[in-house]
Amino acid sequence: MDATAQTRTVAVLETSTPNKGVSFRIKGGRLFCMGQQFFIDREETDNEPWRLTCLVNALPKRSFRFCGRKALLLVCGEVTVVQGRTRVHFHCAASQELRAAIQAERSLILNPTHTRMGNSGTIKAWRRFLSKGDRVYLSASNWGVAGSRKQRPSPTLHSLWHGGRCKEPFYKLECVCFSYQEWVLPG
Repeated sequence: MDATAQTRTVAVLETSTPNKGVSFRIKGGRLFCMGQQFFIDREETDNEPWRLTCLVNALPKRSFRFCGRKALLLVCGEVTVVQGRTRVHFHCAASQELRAAIQAERSLILNPTHTRMGNSGTIKAWRRFLSKGDRVYLSASNWGVAGSRKQRPSPTLHSLWHGGRCKEPFYKLECVCFSYQEWVLPG
């Protein structure tokens, strides 16, 4: 058994190669490549919309079944496929195929981030949008932060949203060097 109390665990992780990070999924002792991150911020989605096409082309590698849901990996800043704060919508260069994958009924959007994202109000609006209906949005950030700033526990460090609402973890452990949280995945 593992920390999740399930015997069948799926882990998604990122490794560094000399020039870029690559995400992998581990299931049943097998390693599945999920590809690299295609864009990191709004500037790249605005100035290099071909990067969104790369994400669409990677959807078969970025998607898998988990607990009756179709999981989709959006690495860190790829969440900028959406924009807005009061009226959240897809980026104009997001194809219909990408929009459909993200908005699929019962989808599970995994958004691991390298550092905690700024502008909490905007991030909350995006998470609300991405988790509408019966969709689930799950984000977990690395503990480290850029520069000499020190990390502190934060409500935006790890989060699970379902039905447009942030869900509280049933178990939470935080200290000066890490934050661990567990949720029950909505049925």
